[in-house]
Amino acid sequence: MRLVLFLLLSAPIDQLTAKIGLRNLPWVHGFHEKNIYYAARFLPSDPVILEAGTFDGTDTKKFKEIWGNATIYGFEPNPLSHSKTLENIQGLKNVHIFPVALSNYVGSSIFYVSNANNGASSLYKDNFRKAVKSIPRIFNNIPENHYKDYPITVQVTTIDTWGKENQIPPIDYIWLDAEGAELSILKGATDYLKNVRAISIEVNFKEFRVEMAQFEDIYEFLIEQGFELKYIWGNTDMQSDAIFINQRFQSEELNTSVSYLIPEPIKRRR
Repeated sequence: MRLVLFLLLSAPIDQLTAKIGLRNLPWVHGFHEKNIYYAARFLPSDPVILEAGTFDGTDTKKFKEIWGNATIYGFEPNPLSHSKTLENIQGLKNVHIFPVALSNYVGSSIFYVSNANNGASSLYKDNFRKAVKSIPRIFNNIPENHYKDYPITVQVTTIDTWGKENQIPPIDYIWLDAEGAELSILKGATDYLKNVRAISIEVNFKEFRVEMAQFEDIYEFLIEQGFELKYIWGNTDMQSDAIFINQRFQSEELNTSVSYLIPEPIKRRR
């Protein structure tokens, strides 16, 4: 989800209270539309990519523009977004899209489709108004049902289960924008995470949906799994984007055969 209101580091980092020390993280002047290029140098020229969710397939197409030989597995449980993705990827080879939600269990679940912002649909209930009540400039203009959700039932699986059932090779790159399900998805992928080189992930600093994953929990889990936070950028009042790199591959020569970008670091206050 991309919030209409985007204020870069709107809350001073040194005023935030977090046990992981947000002020000391590798904050950069990053941009969502360039996110893929920040990860490109850490990946091979023919990566296996897992994307959840695909929304309308825009990022899926961008992956293929950068890595023509990539194999892409996309997950999008929202029927409308799934259909749009299929339309937009027509003619692309080695791109496979599944109408399934990812989490840390196998079964079925209620999925909340947003009429206000289709890309903000989620496995979790609307909690936006409560989440932003401490930000008056936003809160005063938010209706009770911000997302205008309606529930449907979707199938749910884990990356590890799906990968084993479908004989999926090691995944090089995971792209997660799952509206709060990111941590559950990662917990259902501990086998595959061992060989994942890079993860691009949307992280939240407010509980916009009930029990959605928060940044600290994602950070701590990935550190335990052997990843390092390479870049983080965005709005510390609301949402940010981050890239984690697997330390297993830190000693390998970086890939410069494709276009890549290195975001500019934000200088820390003294």
